[in-house]
Amino acid sequence: MQEEFLTSYFQVNLKRFQCIDHPYEISKLHYCHMETLRNGSQVLGVILEFLNSLQKVNVAGGLYIQYFRTRTPLLATTMEYCQQNKDILSIKNPVNKFALDYAQKHLPQLLTDCPIRKGKVFNITGLLVDDRLIPSFVMSGTYYVEFRAYNKRNQTAFSAWLEADIK
Repeated sequence: MQEEFLTSYFQVNLKRFQCIDHPYEISKLHYCHMETLRNGSQVLGVILEFLNSLQKVNVAGGLYIQYFRTRTPLLATTMEYCQQNKDILSIKNPVNKFALDYAQKHLPQLLTDCPIRKGKVFNITGLLVDDRLIPSFVMSGTYYVEFRAYNKRNQTAFSAWLEADIK
């Protein structure tokens, strides 16, 4: 199933974006920033360098709708990225499939071959936050998104969360 994304229907406003739990033992966070420009546009940036080679990379993430202090999960998954990314067509878990398809369309610079080599730099700078990032099943509301990548010893390589209003 190919996920469709909305265009020009919603306005996205990031309330908060934060890289957390750093400094990391197995990577170095060089840059983590959200900027709101004069015209109201918002831009995200993250630069992360791996200090060790990793054979296996676990990724956990979730999308939650937020109502006051309550967060209801819409999508949440944990996957072993290197195994899942080998053969995307054979992925059985629909949330993992959605996550990798979403990354391919919107964040291709995140996708890499495994193993991840020492010195590998992930550079996601100048990412314009707009309605093209919104999956078609999302409706108006406040959302919380979390993401964490870690190795087999549960050492965090990267962790972040954001809170956004979609209207």
